[in-house]
Order: sequence, then structure tokens, then C-alpha cells
Amino acid sequence: MTTRVQILSFIAAICCIMNPWTDAHAQKKVSGVRFDSTVWDFGNINDAEGAVSHVFMLMNGSSESILVRRSVPSCSCITAHLPDSPIAPGEAAGIEVFFSPSGSVGFTHRSIELVDSHGRSLGTLYTNADVNPSNRSIQERYPIVLDLNLYVSRKDIPFGYMAPGESVTKVIYIANASDKPMGIELMGYGSSLVEYVCDPVVAPGDEIPVMMTYKMPVQEQWMSVADTIAVMSDGHESSVRLTTSALCLTREVPSADAAKMRTYPSSANLRRTFHVFGRYSGTIEITNDGRKDLVIYQTEVPDGVEFSIAPGTRIRKGETMQAVVKASAVPEKGFRIGLFTNDPDRPYKELIYNIQTL
Repeated sequence: MTTRVQILSFIAAICCIMNPWTDAHAQKKVSGVRFDSTVWDFGNINDAEGAVSHVFMLMNGSSESILVRRSVPSCSCITAHLPDSPIAPGEAAGIEVFFSPSGSVGFTHRSIELVDSHGRSLGTLYTNADVNPSNRSIQERYPIVLDLNLYVSRKDIPFGYMAPGESVTKVIYIANASDKPMGIELMGYGSSLVEYVCDPVVAPGDEIPVMMTYKMPVQEQWMSVADTIAVMSDGHESSVRLTTSALCLTREVPSADAAKMRTYPSSANLRRTFHVFGRYSGTIEITNDGRKDLVIYQTEVPDGVEFSIAPGTRIRKGETMQAVVKASAVPEKGFRIGLFTNDPDRPYKELIYNIQTL
């Protein structure tokens, strides 16, 4: 294995280890559940041959029937086919786990956690593979052009939900399709929470990993962040910038008694308030279809916008509340308001308010 592949292998392992949601549901576990194995090694596989799979056997040694409701993967490249029916006490069922090697290089470690219908962890399954990259050209494998002969695997890098104090690392790749070395430098604009590391030079016909890490403050409970990263090639800024985003929040454990938020309409048109010149207003209804109070922990409201719902507001079971906005200066594309809630399925919701066009 070359030094470059070893580096990529190390980064891939770090990305899985640092994923905060892989073990987020392990606060509650079902006792008596076991697997025939929790790790499967696919061995040496080729990227070009597509996804591989393995069936793990889940044995229910508890005294209750278990329904595997959902899975929590370490990345989008690993998925699981879940049983349709509950697993009775003393019975077993197969969990087929699929791994897509597309874009992976060298040793790759992935994980996927299984969660039952009560939000309890049933355990985490792991896969290993040594991936041989395909022989396709850089132009075929890299969809986004940064600059002349400079390509990137992706430009939008969402980190999703993160817990306070957690770190998450993701990796993208920059490739040089020219016959000369290129100097690479990254410049960030936005928060100070994202760190990025890459080699300073990418050789002709080669690719280098860019390691991006968000580190959320321990004291922050509800916060959204977004950053823009410019890629400099031999001192010249590329025409395309990279964007990263993350949501820092404390996520509730799913349960049958949880709050459940529903909004209507999906977006609201802002209309002029005739008795006040230059003012706009719009309304979206928020309904709680759950059994517990829906709590609005925090709101993110653009400057110059008045919002009718304050942090700490509770919407009781079956009740509907109007989310009314009033604003004077409105961007051409309207604006969005972020809500952090105790709904485990939608802990963060954006309310969209658009300018009404005639």
C-alpha cells in the first residue's frame, strides 16, 4: 500500500470514529439482543464493480418482540435492508448491509447502528474493505471543475446534526488533470469552527484528500453554522468555492410519546401591509401532532425581521400556533427562519418566507 493510500485509509477510519450520531442512541439499549457477528471484512474489492453486501443475523434473546425501525449509518455509502415484521422472542432475522465503494480508496471502515421502534439501540454493525479505485480518468470521476485542469469530488459538504462538544470529519478530494504540479492553498470565510488540512502540492494526474473538521463548542446547545472555502491554485483563486454547513443541537431520543411538528404551508408568501407603507408580513402554522409539548428551544431570525414565536415557547398536544413575521427590507429571494425543537425527527426546521410575485 502506498503512502498516499495509507493516508486515505487513516482518514476514512477517523471519519467513522468521529461521527457523533453513530452511537448517539446508545443511551438506551435492548438487553438480550445479539448478532452472529458485528464485523464483516469484504476483503479486496474493486470500485468499478459496485456495491457489495453481507447478511448479519440478529437473534432476539429478550422477552419482547422487536421491530427494527431504522438505521443510523456513519456515511451515505452504507445502508441496511431491515426486516418488515417484528422479531419474536427466541427468533432470528437477517439484516443485509450494503456497502458502496464508489469514491473510496484503500482500507475503508464503515458502521451502521440499528434502532428499534422505541428508539432503543440494538447494536452497531461494522464493515471493512480494501478498495481498488477504478481506472476511469480524473475528468470522468470528478464532476466539478474548480479551475483549468483542477477538479474536486464535491463542493457542498453538509455535516448534518452534531452534538455540543462533538467533532466530525469529512473528506473530499482535489485532482490535478494537468501534466504539471499544482500548489494548493485553502482560505476560509465564515465561522472559526471548521478546520481543513490538505497537502500543499498535488502532483500531475494525482489526487489529494482534503480533511475538513467541525468542532462544536461544549457550551453551545442550538446553533447553525455555514462556511465558504476558497481553493487557491498556484496563487490563483478558483471560480468555484466549497461550502460547509452543520447544525449543533441536543437531539431527543425517538419515542411514541415524542412531540411531532407539522407546518402549513411549506412556504409562505410575504404580502405588503397596506396600513404601514413598505412593510411585509407572512404566516406559517405550526401544529403539534405528538403527545408531548412541542418546545421551541431556539430561533434564528434574520436582522430586521420580527418573529412572533420566542425561544422557550411550548405548543401543546393538538394545538396550532401561527408563526408570523413582519419585515421592512426583504431580500429578493425572501428569507428563512430556523427553529430548534424537541421533535426527534425534525430537531431543526426552516420556515421559508418568499416575496409574492404578481
